[in-house]
Amino acid sequence: MIYPVMLAGGTGSRLSPLSRQLNPKQFLKLTDPKWSMLQPTVARLNGLPMQPPLIICMWNSSMFMSRAGSYLEKLGKHRPDILAACEAAIENVSQDFDFTRVDEARFAECANESVDYAVMEKTDAAAVVALDAGWSDIGSWSALWEVSSKDSHGNSTSSDVMTRNINNTLVRAESRLLATLGVDDIVRYEDTYGRT
Repeated sequence: MIYPVMLAGGTGSRLSPLSRQLNPKQFLKLTDPKWSMLQPTVARLNGLPMQPPLIICMWNSSMFMSRAGSYLEKLGKHRPDILAACEAAIENVSQDFDFTRVDEARFAECANESVDYAVMEKTDAAAVVALDAGWSDIGSWSALWEVSSKDSHGNSTSSDVMTRNINNTLVRAESRLLATLGVDDIVRYEDTYGRT
């Protein structure tokens, strides 16, 4: 049985001001006008034999596969303080509809350290497997341009934009007309507050 855990990376600060702490990139409709970045990821689970609940972990995405017991053993060996803080946080959980809420004060005592640093860089029981999944975390404006559909001049535009004599440029408007003339190789973004 599969227990799905979705890794939904950081705030996407390299996509600022589009992505920010209270509206991170995984909840934005960057490549599809109907779906956020997280929605197709969840949809790919359809038809798999899964055990609820689906867990979304808000951290940067390195992709690991491990049995839970094996990971906890390695965490206890390399960072027992993190394991102890997590165990303390789940001793007093509460259910909030479909969410399991851990003890916030105890969880806040946990060191803010990624799986990479806490375990993976210290263990000798890991292997690296190449994965060509045709996937990008769209971690920057140039990455967004790379995965976006483009016209014959290499331009990617969205929403209400007007362009003339531009090449290899990303132009994105959120709330008003955005005109771009005679530029190459730039990103032009207008947010919902009218800032460019």
